[in-house]
Amino acid sequence: MKIIQICLVLGLFITGCDILETDVPSSVKEFEVNFSNLPQLPDSLEYVSWILSKEGTAFYRLERFTPVNGSFSKVYTDIKSGYIQSMQVLVVSIEFKATHDTLLIKPSDVPILSGYLNGNQAAISFSEDNSMPKFDGVAGDYLLATPTDTLTVSETSGIWFVNKDSTGTLMAGLTLPALPAGWFYQGWIEKDGKLLTTGSFQKAADADNSAEYSGSVEGYAFPGEDFINNPPAGVTFPLDLIGAKVYITLQPKYDLKGSSYGFKILEGQVSVGSEPGKVYQLQVSTFTQPSGNVKLKWQI
Repeated sequence: MKIIQICLVLGLFITGCDILETDVPSSVKEFEVNFSNLPQLPDSLEYVSWILSKEGTAFYRLERFTPVNGSFSKVYTDIKSGYIQSMQVLVVSIEFKATHDTLLIKPSDVPILSGYLNGNQAAISFSEDNSMPKFDGVAGDYLLATPTDTLTVSETSGIWFVNKDSTGTLMAGLTLPALPAGWFYQGWIEKDGKLLTTGSFQKAADADNSAEYSGSVEGYAFPGEDFINNPPAGVTFPLDLIGAKVYITLQPKYDLKGSSYGFKILEGQVSVGSEPGKVYQLQVSTFTQPSGNVKLKWQI
């Protein structure tokens, strides 16, 4: 009987230690992985699968891979049994493609799947513990306004994720759970086939990280953007947001301009007749979380 202590110090999806008692056969015949519901990544990013030591200090890279329709499956027959016996956690991380093999020696701090190798199988999930929230009870509100502009002729050219209390004072309009390091929320508007970001953020009660298209006056202390300055190619500002689609997404930390490649959490559309200063609701977008499994066949 061999006693294995499983610990992971990576800390994003799995924390803590388990003590398992298991008879470990002498060698691994096959090591099968199956992943599903992985979002399509931009060309500059890729998925990489790993197995980690029980202490979280040793890493064995399985493979860089690209899912087909969100899925990836493979059977490995050339993994030394010593790696499996000493490495008890499987992780799928998101990495830059440009990272050379010699530098890609451990997972980034953006794992998207992880799970324990327990005996001859493992369930791999998006939120193995409470590090990644369940997204129950999310909600969102927004209003149209251009607080960063001194004029009042383009009030439908800005969108801010706020609500108002009974006195009319602005308050956070998004109800979103806290995120682990490596992940953030991002606001988007889509108009006439053009996708523009309102900025990324981790807390709905704070301003986001962008004022790229806003004016010279300070905006609200909440996520949002005025689309009145510095238009990208093919877009004319001020941009009338009537008819625009609105999204809040969950994304890995890689902030790639104009690329929404994460999970849609909230969505809506600025309907015809929407009035500046009036609060409107976003709808909850149900997304299918990534998942997977691992199967081992031992050579006795």
